[in-house]
Amino acid sequence: MWREVSGIECVGEVDFDPSGALRQGQKVAAIMGGLGRTRNGSYAEYTCVPSANIFRLETKLPWDELAALPRVVRHGMGLSV
Repeated sequence: MWREVSGIECVGEVDFDPSGALRQGQKVAAIMGGLGRTRNGSYAEYTCVPSANIFRLETKLPWDELAALPRVVRHGMGLSV
């Protein structure tokens, strides 16, 4: 029986991209795209996110600071509409 893992946004490194658009080890952020609903969310060790919901990151921020960005950006975008 499949049990969903919650979490609707995440940051991490690409393990594998079948399209080849993202290289292995590329830092990325992902928002929504069924995370925690129809596919394992950001609390899972691995997740699979639609490419339209992935954003490449080029940063030297530490992971603990980087992890806060998807939520902050999403709320900021929602407030500006």
